[in-house]
Amino acid sequence: MQAKFGNLPFEVSSFVGRSTEIDDLRSALSTARLVTVTGVGGAGKSRLALEVARKLRAGFPDGAWLVELEQVDDEKLLAAFVLSVFGVPVESGRPVEKALVQWLADKKLLLVLDNCEHLVGACGRLVGELLASVPGVRIVATTREVLGVAGEVIWPIPALSLPRAGAGQSSATVLEYEAPRLFGERAQAALPGFAVTDANASAVADLCRRLDGNALAVELAAVQLRALSLGQILDRVDRPLALLRTGRSGSDRRHSLRAVVEGSFGLCAPGEQRIWRTTSVFVGGFDLPAAEAVCGASPAGDIEFLSSLSGLVDKSVLTVSRHGETTRYRMLETIRHYGLEKLAEAGEEGTARRRHRDHYLAVAQRAEEDWSGAGQPELLAYLRHDRPNLWSALDFSVSNPGEEPLAVRLAGLLWPLWIVGGFLKEGCYWVERALRAEVGTEADRVRAASVGALVACLEGDVPRARCILSGIADARDAVDHPAVLAVATRAAGTVEMIDGKLEAARPFFDESLAHLKNANVPHSLALVSYADLGVVHSLSGAFELGMARCEEGREICQAQGETWALSWILFVQSFMRLLQDEKDDVTADLEGMLRIKIAFDDILGILQAAELLAWVGVHRDPRRAARILGANEALWRPLGAYLMSFKPYLARHERSLELAKEALGEAAFEREFRAGAEMDLDQLVAFVLDEPIPTEPRTSAAVQEDLLTAREREICTMVAEGLTDREIADRLVLSPRTVQTHVANVLAKLGFRSRVQIAAWTTTQ
Repeated sequence: MQAKFGNLPFEVSSFVGRSTEIDDLRSALSTARLVTVTGVGGAGKSRLALEVARKLRAGFPDGAWLVELEQVDDEKLLAAFVLSVFGVPVESGRPVEKALVQWLADKKLLLVLDNCEHLVGACGRLVGELLASVPGVRIVATTREVLGVAGEVIWPIPALSLPRAGAGQSSATVLEYEAPRLFGERAQAALPGFAVTDANASAVADLCRRLDGNALAVELAAVQLRALSLGQILDRVDRPLALLRTGRSGSDRRHSLRAVVEGSFGLCAPGEQRIWRTTSVFVGGFDLPAAEAVCGASPAGDIEFLSSLSGLVDKSVLTVSRHGETTRYRMLETIRHYGLEKLAEAGEEGTARRRHRDHYLAVAQRAEEDWSGAGQPELLAYLRHDRPNLWSALDFSVSNPGEEPLAVRLAGLLWPLWIVGGFLKEGCYWVERALRAEVGTEADRVRAASVGALVACLEGDVPRARCILSGIADARDAVDHPAVLAVATRAAGTVEMIDGKLEAARPFFDESLAHLKNANVPHSLALVSYADLGVVHSLSGAFELGMARCEEGREICQAQGETWALSWILFVQSFMRLLQDEKDDVTADLEGMLRIKIAFDDILGILQAAELLAWVGVHRDPRRAARILGANEALWRPLGAYLMSFKPYLARHERSLELAKEALGEAAFEREFRAGAEMDLDQLVAFVLDEPIPTEPRTSAAVQEDLLTAREREICTMVAEGLTDREIADRLVLSPRTVQTHVANVLAKLGFRSRVQIAAWTTTQ
């Protein structure tokens, strides 16, 4: 034997992070004789296995040994190559496998078989024989595909840890995570003097997220700093396989991310390759029914399809996660981009994207049909989970001639996501973009416009709501669909009500309920008309009539298991009783509303419930009310106009602020108000309900992911400084056309029409 402790190579660069994974692997090897580390190419399998081997080798009298299998092209040479690593010559005429088993028979060592995927069958057979015949040997295998050996412990390697979007972006915060820390160390080696600072931490975090925390991709991106700025790398990262290249031939090709991905594709059977390229149209993951729909497989159970899908999981092309009872699949972005290239080369992209859109249109249709009843939070969670795919389906439909009518339908059907899920700006953006083509059936256009108007009202933008509705005035008269008409007339009434025109609003709400009674299933959006009538009547002095309409709606909701519309009726009834000074009667209803809104993760509803609880409690506990109002003002800012700019609500808000100031004094009030402004959504909810404040705050799903990219946020800041496109381009070393594109994207995403609005919005962030 060559060296007492084996042949593990010296480290040429530092090993970053993975402390939990190292402990887990060491623990697995203490009980299992074969641990197979699986994962996509570039995930860091080899480095992790070697690090674990270094830490364990002192416990093996005959050392730890690395066998680098990428050097072996023929499976018939596998055993001989392993034997050669130990420095043992192959005897002529003697079976090599038997010689290897005999030589290892009395040894106690750790064997690292690195990169088994291209010899997976031969490796499985050899490892099986070693486990059966050589009790002193423990094996760590790294591979993109499991070996399939009895006793194998499969250990999928996770991505490097990443800061979530929207988290604090200081250098100290970002460097708590593995991917940015790895980037920083490798970048410093590539470009002495580089450091992750508060100024660039957000960009580093964004880059690492967009590379999925893939270790190789992060390292290769860091190397690019020799030739590109961090901003230029970010601008090009949407084409990672083209950007992340080093080496041109021979052994250097193992350092190219593209070479790794191409190698994985080459290892796949034709059926697996077809599914790889077809499922690359999914964004952010997909479930089995979605895969079947896009790949054209039979939902009844296509054995060949299921086998190929499982093969991609075994080869680490797809990762698997469980969400309740649903299994979801996902590709890393580098894998997906390669699949999209292959899809285009095969001439299949149009078909795949059309099937993708049709599937998610059907998903949205079923969600609306099933919405009015029990199970609403689960339906919303499903839509939220597939939001990236729904965005992609909308984009395909509005961007391709002839597909626009289905964009109109889809934008209108997704009202639970826009209104209940809190994606208000996105809702207005997609509805208006879809309606711009002036196509689609009357019912689809009326539904979409009505939904868009309601979303604009929730943002407090009455002029925008009126503009959206003005485009479908004639179409509404041609619609013969009671549920759609119920929503449309409620939207018209809501515009008038938010605008303060209560008498003009009331006939629309009455008409909405008349249409609702003719619908097969009461529509949630129209059921809220009961609450709207409660507001209109009570503010007009007819309190008893308003309460009666709310009670009528409350009974209908409770009878059919409708909770979302019920929550708004509870809110209005509480507001009405507050106007009547019935303070003791409303707390239970408001807390009931709040818990419903929490189940939906409905940020707007949560804030409105908290607001009203502050109004109710300002006399009893002004300190508490001041803190709630401070939190509400801070958390409401990204959503639009405070309390939808509805004057009766704003008047009560101002009155509550005055009462709290009078009771506490100016200084104490400001202290409590600022303390509230520091709370996140979960902390506010816990404070309002007198529950323990969570130690790991969770941002609402409605604002969990930044709407704008890091580069777009950077450009917003420069717009707020008053810089022109040319000046921004010069500062960021971009072309003016690129800056114009970024500004246009910002305007579309935020629903703005001018740079002045971008500047005003930026100063409030």
